[in-house]
Amino acid sequence: MAEREAARDEEREPTAQVLALTAAYYGAAYCCKEACHTSALTGAAWVAELEEGHHICIFRNFRVPQGVFEILCNEVERAVPSSPWARIELKESVTMFLYCLSKNASNRDLMERFQHSG
Repeated sequence: MAEREAARDEEREPTAQVLALTAAYYGAAYCCKEACHTSALTGAAWVAELEEGHHICIFRNFRVPQGVFEILCNEVERAVPSSPWARIELKESVTMFLYCLSKNASNRDLMERFQHSG
């Protein structure tokens, strides 16, 4: 009788190990989250810094002169009604678009630069 119990325990041990490893993986991946985008300079703050800084900075980052950038932002603002639920400001959205085009940036690059999840 004791031998049967020992044999059953040995048969169940790999299953228990798989379950324990699965639970540990799930806990590490979904329960114990650590913030990834923790830069002090958010996307909106970076855009504001570029606007207030030297005019060449906008050109270097977006490949358009500052005047064209302002015109584009105004045109998009006129064409697209603003939503009260929008989490990203219009200028930041335009900036993300231009940054993506000018740098051939990936979604991961945009997430890192603008501190948003993808």
